[in-house]
Amino acid sequence: MATQRELDRVLVGTLLKLEFEVNQQLDIVSKDLDKALASASKGNKLTQVKRFETQAEAILNSYFNAYSGLVAGYSGAVASYKGAVALRELRPIFAKYGYTNTLQRMEKKQAGYSVYYEALMKKRRVPEFGGYTFTERMATLRRGTTKVVRGIVQNEVKKGTSAKNIAKKVQLYVKPTGNKRVSPLDVIRQRTGRAPRGIPSGSIQSNAIRIARTETAYTYRQATVDYYKDEEFIAGYKWVLSNSHSRTDICNDWASVDLYAKDGSDLPAGHPNCVCDTQSVLKSQAELKRLGLD
Repeated sequence: MATQRELDRVLVGTLLKLEFEVNQQLDIVSKDLDKALASASKGNKLTQVKRFETQAEAILNSYFNAYSGLVAGYSGAVASYKGAVALRELRPIFAKYGYTNTLQRMEKKQAGYSVYYEALMKKRRVPEFGGYTFTERMATLRRGTTKVVRGIVQNEVKKGTSAKNIAKKVQLYVKPTGNKRVSPLDVIRQRTGRAPRGIPSGSIQSNAIRIARTETAYTYRQATVDYYKDEEFIAGYKWVLSNSHSRTDICNDWASVDLYAKDGSDLPAGHPNCVCDTQSVLKSQAELKRLGLD
């Protein structure tokens, strides 16, 4: 059976790679937005606002498509790994009791994990994530982000800001540097005079990394539950604190629960940036023998 240290290492290593690729994507977005601003400007003045807005929307649409594919790929990979870990645990047990057919069925289930996440991102609704699917959340984030970029440009043009300084402000929204930030909510309030709705509160970078980390880590945990769901030989699940869990929070309360239901219905989804794990608990050896699975 994989140790918790090994499981943590795989998840954290995956999240670091994912974060690196997200930042690479955002570097491309930054360059493309700079080029779009330059092509819509004359001298140091943004003269073709509508042209820039059209190009910016296309750039952001392309980015969110690539970003969604990136998260899906990494989430699918960690799900496949968790399925492999589960299968590695089951093989010697089922071999011991001659449960050949059950083992073959579980092998087939694990093989299907290569496309596991692609279906989930379109249909899974998590109450802790607002009750929306990943696809729906991406659509909302895409619309909100586009509105903020448009708002930054329109506010700054109205103030007579130079094209060069507009570009700097857009870049601060994409990837903040140091302590410099652009508040998306303030941008929309300034533009419309109303309280913003459906607007992501952070930078494009902070939203992208938070969602990527949270979604991938959630899939990592949920893959264990979905692998064992409805199986007779499972007793339930435990919430296991990550070795990198350095401070007391809600996860400590979740970990104190002796055993969660075998269908996983009472398991928490986690919190933003959570890297704790879900561990399956099989029935006792005596119970497994009595089950007569084949």
